[in-house]
Amino acid sequence: LGYVGPITRDQWEQTYRDKPGYSMDALVGQNGLEKVFEEYLHGTDGVRVDVVTVDGTVIDSYYKVKNGVEQRPISGKNVEISIDLNLQATAESALETLITGLRASGENLPEGEKAPDGADAAGGAVVVMNVKTGQVLTCASYPTYNLATYHEDYETLLETEYDPLFNRALQAIYPPGSTYKMVMVIAGIDSGKVTRHTNIRDEGEYRKYASSNFTPACMVWSNSHATHGTINAMEALRDSCNYYFYMLADDKAYNVTIEEMDKTALGLGLGEHTGIELFEYVGYRANPETKAKLFAGTDNDKWTPADEIMASIGQSEHRYTPMQLCSYVTTLANRGVRYRATFMNRVLSSDYKNILEQTQPEVLSTFPISDEAYAAYTEGMRMVATNGSTYLTFGDYPVAIAAKTGMAQTDPGVSDNGAFVCYAPYEDPQIAVVVYGEKAGHGSDLAPIAKAIMDVYFSVGEATDVNTYENQPS
Repeated sequence: LGYVGPITRDQWEQTYRDKPGYSMDALVGQNGLEKVFEEYLHGTDGVRVDVVTVDGTVIDSYYKVKNGVEQRPISGKNVEISIDLNLQATAESALETLITGLRASGENLPEGEKAPDGADAAGGAVVVMNVKTGQVLTCASYPTYNLATYHEDYETLLETEYDPLFNRALQAIYPPGSTYKMVMVIAGIDSGKVTRHTNIRDEGEYRKYASSNFTPACMVWSNSHATHGTINAMEALRDSCNYYFYMLADDKAYNVTIEEMDKTALGLGLGEHTGIELFEYVGYRANPETKAKLFAGTDNDKWTPADEIMASIGQSEHRYTPMQLCSYVTTLANRGVRYRATFMNRVLSSDYKNILEQTQPEVLSTFPISDEAYAAYTEGMRMVATNGSTYLTFGDYPVAIAAKTGMAQTDPGVSDNGAFVCYAPYEDPQIAVVVYGEKAGHGSDLAPIAKAIMDVYFSVGEATDVNTYENQPS
């Protein structure tokens, strides 16, 4: 939301000096939506003259006249934002409960016992969008702070662990992990390399580059030397089978190129501005240009087969904000139509009697997706909920959910990041939800937050919160 404060010297000289209705001591939006929507919210000062006697009695009062017009004050307009208060409160509460619970799981452990995944969770974010308009219904970041005491608490907040002033929803760029795999399915099918029913056998460990000590593996192989067997595109999404996507990206039988991956990711809005009114980091897609820029002047600036393999599962140099990921999920739900993300709903007159401006959905881009590719990723995402890693949360949910979990490797010795994305209803999508947990471990552990949001949005009853983990046998 932001806050208001007195105009600074620089603001007066650079912005407000020549704008009507502003004085040098005016209060203006200094941050957040207060700043973004300043032109609507700020009224116009009037100039009133009070005539008083020596003892202070007012004997006359009138507004000064300038160019034949009384200088009466004009109230600012009212901006109605798109945030749904019930969904926002639900998301903030559920996110705080999850992160604090994960941290608590690592406390008071017996000596020598390893802390569970997520015990070092740093924070997280939740973004919810209206699929059909791009309006943001929820934008939550944890840890957070009390806006009412922001100025008094500011110095303390600067020193607080986990940085509560950092808006993770808009400014944290994270690897998407397996939530990227829908890009690969679309790229593979629409480049003609595979069909949705093309079967690939999961061998567990990808050994093509074993002589170079590069043997990426499926997580289920790493954990138990099991495999997912022979699977197609939908099953690969359901099981989050890394091996399937290694093969798509690198095996000569398929060879989905980085150019084909990148074109698809770009078309779905990854690494692009969402159009949101607030400042956002854009992030970047994993590709040769990105790597050359990030590692310029080093020996590691060349794109390699290992980069392409890891890019296929949402690792490598992919970095996106939760807001970008939610825009991506709405675009998937809309079969390639990407709407501008916005906090604006409408602008009303100061007395709320008249609608002065109504937000209309704005299409930023359209990316063609074939019937075959659309069927593949939507069915695969549906299977994640019905008999995949979140089936115990959403398998018997009264609203059909399409979902994908994700985990993204971080630094050695710390928990992985977790991601969960979904949209609903499956047949006619209305809302998209993205939950991202920084060092929160398994993406499936974040699914209950999305369920809590769905419960409020669709007004349904409770569902179980038990999950299996991604990349495990179904």
